[in-house]
Amino acid sequence: MAVPFSNTKLRVPKGFQNILEAFAREVLRSQPENIHEFAAAYFENMMKVRT
Repeated sequence: MAVPFSNTKLRVPKGFQNILEAFAREVLRSQPENIHEFAAAYFENMMKVRT
């Protein structure tokens, strides 16, 4: 996917990097066939754990 270059500085929300790293680690560990379904289940579970 091509992204045009820009001078725009984007701020990453606090904790976002940690969430993405944890998700990426689980994807690499699990090697799911359907990453979209895996992501939906992963983040649904994260929401249940947080509440």
